[in-house]
Amino acid sequence: MVERINTQSLGRRFSACERGKSVAMIAIVVLGVTGMSCSRLQEDTSVAFDGIYFNAKVTFDKKQRENFEINVRKASQSIAGAREAGRYESTKYCVREFGTSDVDWVYGPDDETVQILDGDLYLKGTCRV
Repeated sequence: MVERINTQSLGRRFSACERGKSVAMIAIVVLGVTGMSCSRLQEDTSVAFDGIYFNAKVTFDKKQRENFEINVRKASQSIAGAREAGRYESTKYCVREFGTSDVDWVYGPDDETVQILDGDLYLKGTCRV
């Protein structure tokens, strides 16, 4: 006995299957583009000072978080740029932690002589709270 197959219903199933694959491909492309956009946004948060991107790190006293130190690496590339990079990091830290950008400096970016060790700039200050 030979059973007849309705080719029209196969065509509809095939089309539905293909549509599902198309939707899946579109979703993958959209997610990929979104992921690339987000990673690009993260890269764009770097700020150049005097044309140079400095690596600056804030450390703080865990018991008194308002007291902090900043290390700006390779400051010898541009002392003026490194000073501003350190000031920028202190502002970000104080605003994020205490909601203010006011800083009392022990070793500050405006001091006539700055603290440089092995080519790195060191700043030390306290967020005013």
